[in-house]
Formats: sequence, structure tokens, C-alpha cells
Amino acid sequence: MVVNNYVLKPDARYFATLADYWAFGNVPARNSGARLSGTILPGYYFYNYNNPGDGSFYDTGKFNLNALLLNAGLEFKYEKPVNLYWQNSIDVNGFFGIVEGKFNDKTNSAESKLRVPNLQLSFFHTIGFYPNTRTDMRFSYGVQYAQFFDKTNTDKKIIGLEGNGIKASADLSVNYYISPKFRLNIRSSFYYIWQDSDDEVTINFYDLYGGNYLISYFVSGIKGYSTNYSERVLLNSFRISLLYSIF
Repeated sequence: MVVNNYVLKPDARYFATLADYWAFGNVPARNSGARLSGTILPGYYFYNYNNPGDGSFYDTGKFNLNALLLNAGLEFKYEKPVNLYWQNSIDVNGFFGIVEGKFNDKTNSAESKLRVPNLQLSFFHTIGFYPNTRTDMRFSYGVQYAQFFDKTNTDKKIIGLEGNGIKASADLSVNYYISPKFRLNIRSSFYYIWQDSDDEVTINFYDLYGGNYLISYFVSGIKGYSTNYSERVLLNSFRISLLYSIF
């Protein structure tokens, strides 16, 4: 630092700053630059249902579902420290996925195939404020979109499901240093979710790229109880906590 003229001389203030950053500067991390990356997410799903009929709430029946899942896409991330205290970050994702499976209804001795292509897009923008190495505040907002394409083919016994949804969100988080052992965390979230489908498909926006969540909501549609599904949700949450570190 002295050689590069970041400091005039290595005095007590210089070493105190280094010691402070060594102890508390590892979190949070701040990056600079642009990155374009590709992602492939393969998966396998198996679901087995067996209810011989004992008067319980669940429907009588025996069936199983197994499927292969594949999601692939691109992520663009741009991060720039505006100055010593402010950080600007942009994250854009685009994924295309396919679910290919087989449904076996043991009650009726019938087999059919499942085919559900899907498209997933998201955009996030985060503004960070870092007054010192121990405290940070971040505000972010974003939009997520998911679309499932119906590829039903009765002649070839292919089952397809349709659905789409949008989530708009805004989050504020604060991490405040109290002592080497204690940190105060504050989190406030506000979001709006809109979903619409000819089939009973609920989109889990918290695990949009996982893949497995797609299948779990399709069972009712495969069984023939498919109904139109729509949702309009506006929610706000606030959380405050103290974090204690043993080491």
C-alpha cells in the first residue's frame, strides 16, 4: 500500500486499519466486473402414490411417476463499486427446461408420457451501501417470469400442462455491527405474485431453477382433476434478529 501511494506512511492508524479489515472485512464480499456464465441443471424425479382406500381424506388409487429434468441457460452478472461506500449490481438470468417422464396408473393399468417444456427469466438490481467494514445495507428489486408450455398429444398419450406467472419483489437488508460477537440483522421484503393456468400448476419462485418443484404440483392434473388455477398475492414481511458468533 505504501509503494502504490495508498498511504503516506505505515503508522499506527495504518496497522489498526489493516487489523480491522482482517477481522471484519471478509463479509460482505464486493466484486467488480462483468461475467457471463452457462449453467446446466440435470435431475431425476420419482413419485409413488399408494392408497388402498381406508376412508381417509386422500383419494383412493395407485400410481407412480418418474421423470428426467434438464434446465440449461445463461446468467449475466455486472458488479461495480461506484466508490468506497456504494456498490451497484445487476443480475440477469435466462433458462430453458424440459421435463420428460412416464406416468403409470396401476388402478386402471394405463401408461402415459409427460412432456413439459418451460422457460424461466429473471432480472435483479441491487444497490449496496457499506459505511465501514462492519456494517452494510442493501436494497434490491427484481422481476421473475416462468412459462410452462402445453405439449398434450392424445393420440400419442402425451400429457402436457400449461401455466405462467410473474413475481415482482423489493427487499431491504441491514447488517449492523454491535460487538465482535453480536450483529443486528434487519430484513424487510415486499412482493407481488401473479399466476394463471388452465391446469393446477403452482410456481415456486423461491426455487425457480431447481426443476424438481415442477413435478410435485402436476399429479392432480395427471390424475384428471385438473382445474383452472389463478393467484394474485400481495405480501410484506419484516424480520429483526441478533446473530451471535461463538468463534
